[in-house]
Amino acid sequence: VYVIDKSKIHEKLYNDWTDIIVQDFLDARVGISGLVDGFHEINVYIVNGKFAGTRIKTPPKGEFLMTTTGQQSDGVSAFGLHFRQIPKDLWQIVQQVDKQFHMFTSRLYRADFMNTSQGYRLVEVNTRPGLMHADKEGKDFYSYFNDAVVNLLS
Repeated sequence: VYVIDKSKIHEKLYNDWTDIIVQDFLDARVGISGLVDGFHEINVYIVNGKFAGTRIKTPPKGEFLMTTTGQQSDGVSAFGLHFRQIPKDLWQIVQQVDKQFHMFTSRLYRADFMNTSQGYRLVEVNTRPGLMHADKEGKDFYSYFNDAVVNLLS
């Protein structure tokens, strides 16, 4: 991950743009009051429009990347949240996102956000989120999503 000022991005910046992705940098240093200080990502799991778990991931100190596999390694940390811990303004945004998918009768996804000085920003929607694990999200949290998936398939 490289942070480059927009004014310095031009066609000849790279000889080969094949494996290059350019996106706006979301400055999540503001953290989430009462939950996390500094850079973070908050993942909200949804099954059929209902809460199915939430976790916060933080990168190693001085880094931006929280791994592509979601594994806790090299200083990446993750922890789960109960529904009552989700900031109300974030939950309102999650509900707006879910309205965009109302036409799908079976909805299972994870919406990833970062809190910035301009509020919560949607980073991506994962239509194939991995199962939660007791050793990553915590033994009190991993069953939210896993149980919701089992109930969906039952």
